[in-house]
Amino acid sequence: MFKEARELRASSSGYRLLLEGDDPEALVVILYALHCRTEKVPSSISFEDLFHMAIICDKYDCALAVAVWVDIWATVWKEFAFETTYSEWMFISWTFCLPSVFEPLGRKIVMEGRYENGVGQLLWGGRSLDEVMIPDPVICRPPSTPRCRTVD
Repeated sequence: MFKEARELRASSSGYRLLLEGDDPEALVVILYALHCRTEKVPSSISFEDLFHMAIICDKYDCALAVAVWVDIWATVWKEFAFETTYSEWMFISWTFCLPSVFEPLGRKIVMEGRYENGVGQLLWGGRSLDEVMIPDPVICRPPSTPRCRTVD
């Protein structure tokens, strides 16, 4: 009964689904991973792609389904997790449930960040915590939705 399925059934010429705000390359890699096309899933990705994949996985609630790949992709980038220039790690570690990064990084941001009265936000490395934690394309999920797997 999804809107897209109804429109597809009603159409004789096919259906085009627009996925606005999604990084196309990151989405393709996630789809390969979800559909077990392992020969097409890269074993290493850029940090920017890791961030874009976190946005997509949060938006479509599929982070647990790609958890094995996240362990592979994130390994090389974990050493940068506590540098202000990689503050996107806060969102990445939350989305992919990586408490070994999320918990100490959260403490570091609270201890080293500064509250800016004019902005009314906590800043870390010159960026607001809102910008670091909630990128624009992210859709909120109900609080009851489980986020974490048991292994980090």
